[in-house]
Amino acid sequence: MGIGRFAAARLGRRLIMVTRAKGHPELRVDIDWDRIASTSDLSAARIAVVTHNEPKIFTGATTGTRLAISSPQQPWTRADLQALQTQLRRFISPHTRVPDFSVRLTVPAAPEFENLDRFRESTPSHFACSAEVLDDGTAVLRWDNFITGDSSEDYINLFSFSPHRSAATVPDRNAGRSLCSLLRGKERKLISKNRHRRSRPSR
Repeated sequence: MGIGRFAAARLGRRLIMVTRAKGHPELRVDIDWDRIASTSDLSAARIAVVTHNEPKIFTGATTGTRLAISSPQQPWTRADLQALQTQLRRFISPHTRVPDFSVRLTVPAAPEFENLDRFRESTPSHFACSAEVLDDGTAVLRWDNFITGDSSEDYINLFSFSPHRSAATVPDRNAGRSLCSLLRGKERKLISKNRHRRSRPSR
């Protein structure tokens, strides 16, 4: 009854929740947030729970919970729909499908937002980085872009040499920062290049 309740109330003024557990009847809860807000004492607000021994939504052996939120607090814009699509995509694994979990988005007025698999590829990931550290402390980083087919290599010295200590035991204090900066910069370049290729109009 914490952030989930708050989120539901923010999305719409009415919430209908239907839920059923294995071996139990189906339960329906109808919440009118406006009516609850008009109550002088929230602790006195009561919400009826209706029991359906003959399930109407989760029939047979099916179980689950369905939330239906209506009467939105404010009209949805295309930017809101795009943000929702992006957030829902993050629930879907790009590698394997979970047999008992699925996400579907239905927008009759804007069906172009219903596709949650648009950025999936046949490869496990879009980019890959492999590294090899040589005897002299040089790290060779190979970058592969599976979308564009491009590859490149970068080199960075992970160790500094000292007259009194071996190179293997004296890591450069700035090497870690340099490596992190290189990785972040390379990632941004790969993503930017990929987006540029996608945004170019086809001829």
